[in-house]
Amino acid sequence: MGECARESTDRSTLAKMESIKQQLMAALSNANIHKMVVCGYGASQMESLLKPVIHTLQRDKSFHVIVQVTVGRNPDLRRIKQQIDGKLSGTNTTAPTILFILLDLYGNLDLRALGISTSIDRKLILTSGTAQVLSNMNIQTIFST
Repeated sequence: MGECARESTDRSTLAKMESIKQQLMAALSNANIHKMVVCGYGASQMESLLKPVIHTLQRDKSFHVIVQVTVGRNPDLRRIKQQIDGKLSGTNTTAPTILFILLDLYGNLDLRALGISTSIDRKLILTSGTAQVLSNMNIQTIFST
């Protein structure tokens, strides 16, 4: 009986993750949505959720550049900015569409200090264990378990 319960939970989790993937793809293609949060998953589940989304976006050339950086519990803004700048180097950052993905946030983050602005051609996905920790970041859409 334990196996059946776990299998049912696994199927339920997978179904929820698939639903969130579809909703996330729809939000990324919506010109009115620029900032979104995916929360409620652990690191490995978050990777399982985002990896196929990123693959699809790259395959479809939905964004010219996808910048993914892990923030962590004690964010070092200088290190994060250097990683972002490194991933943007060699690209014309005024023309292409850019998707920023900041992983594993534990609190609000000064996006301006990181050089991140959002608009119709610049979108942002934040990931966190809970959306409440990002309460002052003007998030438009929250995807949660």
